[in-house]
Amino acid sequence: MMRLAESRLGVESAGRLPEAIELLYRADISKLDSIVEGIVGAVEEQGLLDDSLIIFTADHGEAMHADAPFRWSHSFQLTPEVLNVPLIIRGPNYGVPAGRYTGVTRSIDLLPTLAGLAGLSLPTDDIAGFDLSAAVRRGSEPPELLAFSHTSLYLDLTWDQYKGYAGFRARFPTRNPELMWVSARSSTFFFRLHRTSKSGWQPEAFDLNRDPLALENIYDEADMQQRTIINELKRYQEDLVTAVGALDNTVPSEVFERQGMHCAVSGTSNKGSALGQSGWARCKSVKVNAVP
Repeated sequence: MMRLAESRLGVESAGRLPEAIELLYRADISKLDSIVEGIVGAVEEQGLLDDSLIIFTADHGEAMHADAPFRWSHSFQLTPEVLNVPLIIRGPNYGVPAGRYTGVTRSIDLLPTLAGLAGLSLPTDDIAGFDLSAAVRRGSEPPELLAFSHTSLYLDLTWDQYKGYAGFRARFPTRNPELMWVSARSSTFFFRLHRTSKSGWQPEAFDLNRDPLALENIYDEADMQQRTIINELKRYQEDLVTAVGALDNTVPSEVFERQGMHCAVSGTSNKGSALGQSGWARCKSVKVNAVP
């Protein structure tokens, strides 16, 4: 990305680009913070604050560090910066204590968990994800979950726009869904199948306690647990490819283009497995903070 910036802006101007983008990113966060403050303030003015269940979350982060494969983007890569999104819950009258939730949660867990906190029942056969409300209330230990994710499926327009960049083309030479990267996040480890044109598919494992940006691959083929999760990732990838094929046969291409369906791919759920819903796409892990 920096080489592209240097070719367009010159070396000196490109050298100031990371600082400028960082400032813009922080400014956007500050603006969003003020908007949320206004919403919460309006609820408080109506005397409804303690009776409200207030949730703040996001759909993705942004790869800001220099070693990211595609810096200043999110759809093209799977990095902790992109996948670890915030989830802040305030609900003192719903039994939510102040503090930090220590387990892994996923986007598919959000609906059943919020329903559980609100005392609502859902048709369990139709809902993916787990109700984590008991763990959020600290009435039980957080379950061991893996959060599965994959890179986007690109619309023709998007792929045509980026295919001229060598780094992008090396990893995604076509729109073939078999080229999607996949990853899994546990409470302490991050696993990924990462493709490069020179080396093909590379299994990767990262210890997030020591390496929060996932820069040092410690995957060991002799480690049975690591190998098991990588094999599960391969099955997840196969499920995604199968699901894309099913969608291609049932959904007109113009619907994909109109709705921007480049990431909402679902396959078979895996409700009986301790590994969680391995057939669902974009199951990002989130950090949960409860505020007083």
